[in-house]
Amino acid sequence: MARPRAFGYVSIPAGVSDDQAQRWQKEIVTYVDSEGHDLAGMFTDVRGNGAPAFEAMSRALCVGTVAEVVVPRLDHLEHVPGLGPADLRLLCRYLHASVVAVEEPVAAGGR
Repeated sequence: MARPRAFGYVSIPAGVSDDQAQRWQKEIVTYVDSEGHDLAGMFTDVRGNGAPAFEAMSRALCVGTVAEVVVPRLDHLEHVPGLGPADLRLLCRYLHASVVAVEEPVAAGGR
């Protein structure tokens, strides 16, 4: 039986290093694999340049068999025109897919 498929999506704020962008992408890859899914594609936008990767992912979700989008945190979706601070139910309805956030771990002791 085929494993479920997921897309990864990262929105890189201006001034963020390539290393950080790669860490976010690696978090997504690790999460998708740990959940028993296959990564069907990774979409990356740079904030301030619109959201062409998000739009391409949205179109791909309409024609494919992918039903999940994995982001490092929900704030990676806040820059998308028309969505603003992400209302998760509205976003899932818009994308016709589940949206899962891989939250960064909190330091031990709350520090």
